[in-house]
Amino acid sequence: MRYFLLFWHSALFAQLSDEYNPPRAQCCLAMSAQRFAEKLQDWNQLGRCHADNERLKAQPAEPGRVVFMGDSITDGWKLANSFPGKPYVNRGISGQTTPQMLVRMFPDVINLKPAAKVILAGTNDIARNTGPTTLAQITQNFQAMAELAKAHGIKVVFCAVLPVSDYT
Repeated sequence: MRYFLLFWHSALFAQLSDEYNPPRAQCCLAMSAQRFAEKLQDWNQLGRCHADNERLKAQPAEPGRVVFMGDSITDGWKLANSFPGKPYVNRGISGQTTPQMLVRMFPDVINLKPAAKVILAGTNDIARNTGPTTLAQITQNFQAMAELAKAHGIKVVFCAVLPVSDYT
């Protein structure tokens, strides 16, 4: 018993410090935590286009309006430069996956009453940006977006990027 107490006594003090002195956080830790919390609050980024969507909804829908929905490839596309004078609306968001886009169908597409919707998506699903997914789940997300669009009289154009062999 005496050996046990001696061992326990030594182990107890081996875990203690002379004074409480937690390591200082890196300068950006609080800012990173804030950005992470904000991202969780709007995980599908409905807020990104909200004000612009409200402005477009307040106006009569332009004939021939097309909404482009996708990830960074779409997000970076300057539609006004490529299609001057066309009523094309860019709703690409860098890093987005098909489940996030599916949630955005009403506010970012259907409520804007477009004639057509162009979808370029899927690479971030494969990259697992929102976690593990299956090919069946990605396919069902595309199918759900197409069915919602069709139910609201919106034509759908699916796009794809060519396969790459050196994707980081």
